[in-house]
Amino acid sequence: MHAASSQSAAQASNSLDPQIIEAWRRRIRTDTEANYHCEMGRAIAAEGNLQAAVEAFRRALKIKPDYPEASWQLVGVLRRLGDNNGAETAHAAALAIQANYAAVGLERLGRQAFIEGKMDRAIEHLDQAAQLDPTLPGAVLWRDLARAAHRHTALSDVPNALIARLSPDDAVELADEHTRVARDLTNKLLLPLAESVARRGAALDPLSDKAVYLVAILLFRGANYAEAAIWSRRALSIAPGSAALLVQAGLGSCFSDDFQGGEIMLRRATIVDPKDMTSFGNLGFALRRQRKFGEALAALRRAAELPPPTGWIYGEMGRAYREMGDLERSGDAYRHGVALASGVPGYEWLQTELDEVLQSRR
Repeated sequence: MHAASSQSAAQASNSLDPQIIEAWRRRIRTDTEANYHCEMGRAIAAEGNLQAAVEAFRRALKIKPDYPEASWQLVGVLRRLGDNNGAETAHAAALAIQANYAAVGLERLGRQAFIEGKMDRAIEHLDQAAQLDPTLPGAVLWRDLARAAHRHTALSDVPNALIARLSPDDAVELADEHTRVARDLTNKLLLPLAESVARRGAALDPLSDKAVYLVAILLFRGANYAEAAIWSRRALSIAPGSAALLVQAGLGSCFSDDFQGGEIMLRRATIVDPKDMTSFGNLGFALRRQRKFGEALAALRRAAELPPPTGWIYGEMGRAYREMGDLERSGDAYRHGVALASGVPGYEWLQTELDEVLQSRR
């Protein structure tokens, strides 16, 4: 037993040889520093500062000369700058590092074009990559995805057979792209198409709270409150500490006539973020609908103390006072709301309800 322990100790001592440890540390430092400059170059290039990007990629290659990623990135940026001689030199150096460099580089460029939504360019790069190296599976897969996305608006009908071939990392990347496109479509008020795209994003990455939350918002905007509540709760299970998700889930419950369930969610939201006006304002709404007027007004007054000032909070106060029979305070609250919402589209109801209160007082 003692002999075995001594042998293990000796092995451990050998495995912890200071020279080996120092060699590891040097390698880690080299990889980390080279990667830092390469990622910096990519970020700078994306912002359009190509000359600074060239310098960053060259710093990466100086630290780690056998770094394929920095090599093909450098070639791409030099070509964008119109420095053909420099690009050819870099291209030759890259080929020496990685034999199928050209195919890999074109695949990366194609994937980047895909994520940016430039499908024509993506197809061109990925076709070239597949021709140079038919064994490169990513080139063929992403080319097929780009072709499908090019044929079908905003990736909404990319065939499931293609999706099934994605690696987990690629699925997450494509899910992010779906979510970005869905937000753009939402901003353009193309809501049914946005919902279709967002649903596919959530299917690609079921653990993306952003994708799932976006589906919930689009369902809510489409007045599909029951399903919106389900998706909101699903998003909450992924990111339980989000006040925005709690508010969305609470409103989904309220608009499904479950005001008590909505109240629970909204109270949690006020605890998660005590400075969120929408949490307190919507809690006041949920309490008012349950005729808990004292608590509702307390929540609404707290909301009114928080930025930004908004007319609908005072509209909710006006409704609470009106339902309590206090028409004078109701009128005062509506007037304040009308003043805050002056000229803001969608708040005409404040003036309408104020007129009704004033008519009732005569």
